[in-house]
Amino acid sequence: MATEETSKEKTGAKKSGTKSILFELEHIALDSREVLYEIVKKSLADRDKELSIPMFSRFCLDQSADKFVPDLLDAYDISTRSNNKFLKEIEEGMTDFWESGDIQPRPGFDAFLAKTQKLGFERIALTKLTKKQAGQVLEKLGHSEEGIIVNSYSAEGKSSAGADIWMSAVVDNDLKLGLATAVASSSKACKAALTADLNCVVVVDRFTAFQDFGGASVVADGLEELDIEGLTNTFYQET
Repeated sequence: MATEETSKEKTGAKKSGTKSILFELEHIALDSREVLYEIVKKSLADRDKELSIPMFSRFCLDQSADKFVPDLLDAYDISTRSNNKFLKEIEEGMTDFWESGDIQPRPGFDAFLAKTQKLGFERIALTKLTKKQAGQVLEKLGHSEEGIIVNSYSAEGKSSAGADIWMSAVVDNDLKLGLATAVASSSKACKAALTADLNCVVVVDRFTAFQDFGGASVVADGLEELDIEGLTNTFYQET
């Protein structure tokens, strides 16, 4: 498998003038929030409750299930005695998804990778999955042989990438901030990337479209709307 893994020893190996794009694997490469929504929706329906998009967005975004389940069940007046069973249903559902062979790319992702590769971008995928799991996901998506670097923060125990994770990806891969752009999918991820001094482009989904993206260079409804060449000409600077 040609998917690369980062290490401290590789710092300095990249060409200093190489443009780079860093993206959230779970939310830019595929629609994992959509999968989680359907799992939570089913578990609530089994308890005669209906999940709305606003409620999902309020409780379930950018948090691990063990963090959001108690508050979500409380909001639906479901006994706390159901916490463990509900949590198990969600965790097993997501595990089944990651291990299944039926993982589909987010619309526009294949073209996004093809374009960035053609333009000579270094591509770095940030993920809470382990590097092995992320490599398997990229293989299922058909992109394991394209030199995408995986920066996993699974050992950090975090459910989303904070500013320290984005900055670590920059440092670990010897990227130049003036030549690097983050592609985020939520306000929280965008703010984290901006705090790390990265230019940030946002591609929303139906759960994050209402959020505030102040500071982002571009906010798009889908990957297919991104003008990679235009972004390169407009935002990248030699520093």
